[in-house]
Amino acid sequence: MNKLISIILILIISVSLCAPAVSAADADTVPLGICAVVTDDDGSSEVKGKEAVEEPDSYQSYELYINKQPVLTVERQNSDLAATGASVPSFFHAEFMIPDTTLQVYLTGLRSDNIEELQTLIIDSFTTDATFELSDLSFIDTEKTALSDGDENLCWAAASSNILYYTGWGAKAGFKDEDELFDLFTSSFTDDGSHQENAMAWFFNSAALKRNLFSINGAKIKNYPRSGGYLNDYAYDMVSGYRYIRSSYDLFNMLELLKQGYGISPGVNLMEGTDTVGSHAITLWGMVTDTSLRIDEPDHYHGVLVSDSDSHMLKEHDRTKSERVISYHPLYVNSRGAFCFDYYDNLTASLDDYEYLASYSESIQKERDPASGRDKTKYPDLIVSEAYLNEKYTRSTKTLYESGSDLYLEYIVSSTADKAWRSSIKTKRCITSSTGQVFYSDIDSIPISFLSGLNYTQSTDTRYLAVKDIPAGDYTLTFTVNPSHDTKEAYYYNNSRSIEFKVRDSFIRGDYDNSGKVDLTDATMIQYDLIRLNAEKDAKSEERCDMQGDGLDINDSTYIRRYLCDYHTPYDIGEKSLYSDI
Repeated sequence: MNKLISIILILIISVSLCAPAVSAADADTVPLGICAVVTDDDGSSEVKGKEAVEEPDSYQSYELYINKQPVLTVERQNSDLAATGASVPSFFHAEFMIPDTTLQVYLTGLRSDNIEELQTLIIDSFTTDATFELSDLSFIDTEKTALSDGDENLCWAAASSNILYYTGWGAKAGFKDEDELFDLFTSSFTDDGSHQENAMAWFFNSAALKRNLFSINGAKIKNYPRSGGYLNDYAYDMVSGYRYIRSSYDLFNMLELLKQGYGISPGVNLMEGTDTVGSHAITLWGMVTDTSLRIDEPDHYHGVLVSDSDSHMLKEHDRTKSERVISYHPLYVNSRGAFCFDYYDNLTASLDDYEYLASYSESIQKERDPASGRDKTKYPDLIVSEAYLNEKYTRSTKTLYESGSDLYLEYIVSSTADKAWRSSIKTKRCITSSTGQVFYSDIDSIPISFLSGLNYTQSTDTRYLAVKDIPAGDYTLTFTVNPSHDTKEAYYYNNSRSIEFKVRDSFIRGDYDNSGKVDLTDATMIQYDLIRLNAEKDAKSEERCDMQGDGLDINDSTYIRRYLCDYHTPYDIGEKSLYSDI
């Protein structure tokens, strides 16, 4: 994006603190005054004094109490970072409520000195009835320089540097912090716009997106393809990805990933009135939500806590001297239904998508086959990019189907490599039961004249197959492209995609005797059952007639009688339902 004249925003929260959402201990067990309930890795808890949390690196989590009132919850984030072998600080996340409101603050990316400062502010606020502000907590926040020296349009690289450092991948590759990572990107790319996905593709696998090689305006890799590829045991698309923000559920999913330790970098469209004048990438560190509203309500999402590479640009080359600040931006929904916040220079920022990056872990999946190429610039990397299990070609997210239904298997094959593919592709389609029995398996051959990768818009070939008469059971549907490794690929460990689903027999709601219809006999037999006079019940009679899900009772018989008299009932009596178990 073009350089913006930045305005420094500071998150100011007036607080006299109330209880966080989760409490590790009963308030009756803690003394008056200031103390901490410290929870070790083994789950054991101990009440300690205030001094116990002045250096929170040595334990997993704690809760701060003041006069028996829990005011702050702190837990370690990304605890596997030590496995990188590098000197990486422990990161923590904190959660607390804004008093006299239903607003909850979630904040991550904190270091131990951040925790100390945050704790001190809370104690002072609580004991003196003062306010506090979160202004300079040494957050992960690499900054551009204001010198037009090669990073003016690299917001996407700056945000990527932040999340690469936070999640531990930067340290795994030998980089000490986000500033060193950003210096790497500025020296490796031309000063143009791009997307965080491109940063991941290049950093992990040396690969380039289409716009990096052929776009007139997009950033170009300066030494392509002999740069990047710092973590070639991992396919970038197996640890990162991006999603669009189009609904409240998308914001919910973004926040949930952040809580799970993912690094999150939202992309925003910058609007001047109704006109889009640019785009920008920022880093998400937290969110303020309204706990009184449902997660599907837009107003549940009150604001975002972000760092921005444009907010504190330096007039010198050493970006390590820049101030590290997060900003709080209240959210609102515009006339187009997009989540927005007010940005600098009277612009509006509209949340468009977000890149997510998993935290590094020793246990995270990686390529182990020595025959793989591990190079997305020389070999194709074939994946099942989409997989569906449907009824009558209608794409859905259903995972429960009626036994005997015709189920349609659909998949799309793509290449995530920087290498075009011109050949047929074999794909294995397999349905296995929960006991490991193979219900269906075949090899499908797809004739493809040209399957392109990251240099072009991805070509795909979609295949359908109807599978009939699947009996009741729990199943896994797995698609595997290039199952026998006939074609050498950059990676093999990302060749499969699975869907878990259930198939159940159907019944008529209210049909106690399983006769196929609901009549007075069913109501009467329920009454017999309740007084233990019925000898004709089966193992599922109760499930067919338990309308309220609280066990069979006289109300269920009454509901059936009302149904037979054409009186309204709030239950689907007489309609087809599926059993919960096999």
